[in-house]
Amino acid sequence: MPKPSFILALEKTLGLTLHEVPLWEGSARSVMPLRTGQPHTYALREGHLVGLNLMQAKLSDAQWQVAIQHLDLSRLEALNLRGNPIEAVAGLEQMTALQYLDLCDNQLTECHLPEEAAGLLHVFLSGNWLLTEPPREVVEQGRFAIANYLSERRRSGTEKSLEAKVVLVGEGMAGKTSLRVRLLHGPAAPLPPKDERTKGLEVEIEPFFVDLPDGERLRLNLFDFGGQKHYKPLHQFFYSHRSLYVLVTRNGDDSNEFDYWFDTAQLFGGGSPVLVVNNLFGDVPSGFSRSKFARFDALIKDSLDTNLQTCTGFSAVKKRIGQLAEDLPHVHQSIPKSWANVRRALEALRRRNIIPLAEYLDLCARPEHGGMDRERAMFCSAYLHDIGACLHYQQFPALRRHVIVRNEWATEAVYRVMDDPEVNRQHGHFRAEDLERTWRLRPEDVALGEDFRYEDYQPELLELMRKFKLCYPLKKDGEFVAPSLLPVKQDSDLRWVPDNDLQFEVEYDFMPPGLFSRFVVSRYEDIGGSDRDEVWRDEVFFQWENARANVRTPSRAGKGAIVFRVQGRDPEARKVMLSALLRDLKLLHDETPGIVAEERIPCICDSCKGSETPTFYPHSELKLRQNNNKTTIECRQPPFAEQRIDLLLGNIFAKDDALRDDAESRAAKFHQRVEDLLAAGKLKDALELLRESGRGEAVDLLGQLSEAEKQFGGGRIQYKNEYEAAFVRILAAARGLLG
Repeated sequence: MPKPSFILALEKTLGLTLHEVPLWEGSARSVMPLRTGQPHTYALREGHLVGLNLMQAKLSDAQWQVAIQHLDLSRLEALNLRGNPIEAVAGLEQMTALQYLDLCDNQLTECHLPEEAAGLLHVFLSGNWLLTEPPREVVEQGRFAIANYLSERRRSGTEKSLEAKVVLVGEGMAGKTSLRVRLLHGPAAPLPPKDERTKGLEVEIEPFFVDLPDGERLRLNLFDFGGQKHYKPLHQFFYSHRSLYVLVTRNGDDSNEFDYWFDTAQLFGGGSPVLVVNNLFGDVPSGFSRSKFARFDALIKDSLDTNLQTCTGFSAVKKRIGQLAEDLPHVHQSIPKSWANVRRALEALRRRNIIPLAEYLDLCARPEHGGMDRERAMFCSAYLHDIGACLHYQQFPALRRHVIVRNEWATEAVYRVMDDPEVNRQHGHFRAEDLERTWRLRPEDVALGEDFRYEDYQPELLELMRKFKLCYPLKKDGEFVAPSLLPVKQDSDLRWVPDNDLQFEVEYDFMPPGLFSRFVVSRYEDIGGSDRDEVWRDEVFFQWENARANVRTPSRAGKGAIVFRVQGRDPEARKVMLSALLRDLKLLHDETPGIVAEERIPCICDSCKGSETPTFYPHSELKLRQNNNKTTIECRQPPFAEQRIDLLLGNIFAKDDALRDDAESRAAKFHQRVEDLLAAGKLKDALELLRESGRGEAVDLLGQLSEAEKQFGGGRIQYKNEYEAAFVRILAAARGLLG
């Protein structure tokens, strides 16, 4: 059958050949498959174009605008434009019949989806890193969240966001809290005493409003971080994209660590702007010079001097903060009114700190809050969580049951543990009694609102600390450790005898603080020692049955690094262990897009084998040479022998099937350990093991078991069979966690 004239015209416009594919079960989704190198296709229904696949067609915006002149956009049901450098999809709002849309990996900043396309349930937009509409927080939740977002817009209407986050960063005593006080309360407000430092994170309840030229008001939520060194690893959990970062410096002196703060904002801010505010003490001028930080030129939007004590220059700082915040791309985006109404309702509940999930669902179900059912309410809470309006960790069963309406209530709990003198004296080790002491109600806690009592939420808060990878359990019953508080390993404490080690390095342009301790937590079950005690702040030993690893983070001028050394009689076991460790490190990298790391592989020539300082080759260089049909590379140490690239790579990385077999074997062993405990009637031990493995439901079951034991011990269960019934019920639930 000859191609329709509009297809021929489209081919001529694009310089492509299009191939017709039949409808798939009556649907135009037949054009949606994502195989690389697939022919560009189209689908017809009664002679009309209903499906079009131009994946990786190298389309420009101009080409697409010409192309749509040949199409009846209102009939299009499926469109696949994945992997094109398109910045705006012209004609999209006219595609009211769309059901399938793939615009991944383009260069979109906005994507105004057709409001009338009620059947548009399959939308894929990932890989558009500058996207502001739909909100990135929605896009990252996947296609069902996008469909819900569109549905809520149609159902409840929209309103502008007009809200932004301003993050105050800088060294301790630089003046961050003074700036916050000036912004919120004006030049006449008293400043905090010099000896009163910000501990951890403070979020002022009272928002800072900026009047916009058109009569609207922009709400700025100020986040004030403690700048002391031991707080820095915790800050990253509260940084976010699409914020304004204000770096407060003290006279621009050498104590400000500019590179650290700029690197941090660049890594965690996703391109968010930075304003440098030089707080002048006395008449000493600022020594800050933008020319010294040319690599951050796109990040730094301005540098202003002020004296926050006398308020000299403060009005210019206040004005510039408002201007830069208004320029954030998401500020004027529209969100569903139902979501905005729920946001305001939660704001009114901030005195409560934390509310049960059931209460949140009831709130969302009210007509004035959108009349949302459970599914829509959960999408709403996920969005509010991502923008920092509340905390609701839906993916963790132990945390899912509550919505934290005051973020600082939760973060204060975490900081209290990490800042506790006794926990620090114990080098990060703590037990339940330490948490009870740290989280006990204090007289000053009245200011933190109603329902404050941390002791009522101890399991949930401990699970939150574990979710942040701040601590892990020891083998001793009920004891935990925060590895970032451990002492640094001393050189005299030698536990590693070099023996033809398998070596590997990961070197960072900027290594996020806390990355190493989070990596240790992610692999805590493998830490060596009788009680997982072969670990320090900067080094750890991992032990498997047939391999052993030493991982450390050495001090290097200008760069951070994590160095791996693995030993074992079986070469394949060594490779499997190293590959498994690297896999978990890369998972942490994935949580922080933007990390720049270079993997380095050691030479295996006779001179380098067993050497403390072998030649290291960048992994990227080896792959580049291999992809260009180069088979060897020269060692950089005498006698400069040529090394085969395939052997260098094969000496390091285990094959996928070996990794999979190892993971399955370890899972089977874990499953058997739990089953053995359950069979022996050691239900509590089995539940503790399940909790350690990350199964949050075990926290709930441990609570149920504890309550049943209290009732039985106190005589409130009159007959033994009632306790046994509870035990059997919890036992069955525990077996259910094994799958």
